[in-house]
Amino acid sequence: MAHYFFLKHSIPSVVGILVSAVVALGFLVYLHCQFPGSIFTLYLPPGQILEPSNQAPPENGENGEIPPGNGGEEENGENGEVSPGNGEDEGNGEAPPENGENGETPPGNGAEEITWKTYKNEENKFEVQYFSNWVADETIEPALVVTILSPYENESDPYQDNVNIASKGWAIPVPPSLGLLVKLARPEVEKVIDDFKVLEEQDITFIGLPAKKQIVTGRVRGTDTKGFLIYFLNSSHNRVYLVGYSAEVSRYADYLDRANQIINTFKLI
Repeated sequence: MAHYFFLKHSIPSVVGILVSAVVALGFLVYLHCQFPGSIFTLYLPPGQILEPSNQAPPENGENGEIPPGNGGEEENGENGEVSPGNGEDEGNGEAPPENGENGETPPGNGAEEITWKTYKNEENKFEVQYFSNWVADETIEPALVVTILSPYENESDPYQDNVNIASKGWAIPVPPSLGLLVKLARPEVEKVIDDFKVLEEQDITFIGLPAKKQIVTGRVRGTDTKGFLIYFLNSSHNRVYLVGYSAEVSRYADYLDRANQIINTFKLI
């Protein structure tokens, strides 16, 4: 009888304990689903904290290691190489000639790579290429569209040898002759070159157009200079052009080849 009494009262207690355990476990599972990584993980043994199953994989490898790269630069190539940029060259995006129009290599000083830049002027309908260690300046002389300056030879160098370009439109219905153009341009030239003298004049062809070329001397900002001027007309744009080279007398021959390389890239647009 006593044995029966014990079974009668203990079995419901055991069942109640099992039911309570199942309810408690279900509640913990519910909390884990609603609040992953918080209450439920708090009671797991050390070193066995479960991470939510929907966690994003690590960005830098399976074990959190940073994959080998190129120092943090953006990888754009198939083999992790960084795609070259365009840098900051002036121009229209066209690749400049590698060795100039006449096939000669741009001059360098052995310390830096000399490439080509492009100066483009939509208003005056032309563009020209120049060495990357030269500078295109539109502010030096009001009578000129642009002056392309060579680098200084040293700190005491008084004058930057240069290529210069001027352009003006004409309002008359018939374009002037080359002879008249040279005559009309002289007062403008003398605004830039003091003691202006013409040593030689000849008829030439420049970019496929008739032109006149003068070898000249004079003084520019107190420096004795020697150079040349090329005069020509562009009837399709109703414009006249003057393309020149100016250098210190003692360095005229030194920069003549470089100036010709730049001038030979001149073209109308």
